[in-house]
Amino acid sequence: MFLNDEPSSVADMPAMPAATGNTPGWFTGGNPASGQGPSLVRFWHVNQLFAEFKAFLDAAGIAPQKGALNQVLTACQQMFAPASAVQGRLLRTQIFNGGTGFVSLLSTTRLIRLSMAAGGGAGGGVDASQSNGACAGSAGAAGAEIVADILVSAFANTSAIPFIIGTGGVGQSAANGTNGGATSFGSSTSGPYFSCGGGNGGVKGGNVGPGTSGQTGQSIGGQPTITNWSGTTRRAKWGINGPNGLVMANSGNAAGVALSGIGAPSSFASGGFNTRNGVGSNATGYAAGGGAAASLDGNAYAGGNGGGGILIVDEYS
Repeated sequence: MFLNDEPSSVADMPAMPAATGNTPGWFTGGNPASGQGPSLVRFWHVNQLFAEFKAFLDAAGIAPQKGALNQVLTACQQMFAPASAVQGRLLRTQIFNGGTGFVSLLSTTRLIRLSMAAGGGAGGGVDASQSNGACAGSAGAAGAEIVADILVSAFANTSAIPFIIGTGGVGQSAANGTNGGATSFGSSTSGPYFSCGGGNGGVKGGNVGPGTSGQTGQSIGGQPTITNWSGTTRRAKWGINGPNGLVMANSGNAAGVALSGIGAPSSFASGGFNTRNGVGSNATGYAAGGGAAASLDGNAYAGGNGGGGILIVDEYS
C-alpha cells in the first residue's frame, strides 16, 4: 500500500468532520428508479481507510511501498501468526509410574522435557544375631536419573514411543536386597534411547561378635545411559550409593551397637530410615533406596523396599 503522492496531497491528515447524526451505512451506486442518489466518496473516507491499513504496517515495522499489494497481509502474518503457535507453551504432562507401554505425543508438540528415574534398590536384610552379636545391613542405592529436552523430530514415530518403568527392589530376610529395575524411554533402533539403571540392593548384614566392630559395603547407584542422541541433557546422574551398615564394638562381651544404612535419596524422595533393631523401612517414593535391617535380638530381618521408577513427559509447543 502507499499514501497519496499527487501534488494535491498534504503532509498531515486533515481532521475528520463532525458526525452528521445520520445512521451509518454502506456506500451505494444509487438507484434511479427509486430516486436514491449515489454515495459520495469524501476525502476523509479514503483517509480513514488508509490510516487503518497504515497502522498495521507501522505496528509491524514495515515501510509503505508503492505497488506492493500484500503489505497489510504481511504485517498481519508477522504480528499474529506466531501467537497461534506460541513456542515453549506447556501443552500437557504425562506421568507413568509402572509397567510398560507406549507414549503418544500430541500433533502440536514440538519439544518434550523428559524426566525419568529407575527403581531404587532394597535395603539389605540381616542374619539372626547370635551369642551377643549384632548385625547391620547396608542400604539400598538410588536409581539413576535423566532430565533432557528433546525435539520430537528426533523420533521416527511420535505416536508410539516405547517405555519401561523399573520396579523398586524388594527386601528379603537374611539376604541382600534385590536391585531396582531399569527405566527406559525410546528405542535405539528408531531414534533416541534413554535408560536409567536401577539402584543395587543393600548387602546383607552378618553376625558381628561382641567386642568387635564391622561394616557392610555400600551398594552402588544406578547408571544413566543415552544413545543415538546429542541434544540438551539437563541432568544425567548416577543414583546415590546406599550407605554402609555399621556395628560398633562395646566393651567386654556386650553386644555391639548396630546401625543399619539409611536408604539413598533420589531427586523425588527420601530413602528408607535406618534402625538399630528390626526390619528396614521402605523408601518414601520414586527411585530412592530402602533402609537396611539390623538385629540385636536373635532374629533375622528383611530390608525395606526400594521406590519404583517414574517417567514424566512434559509436552511443549
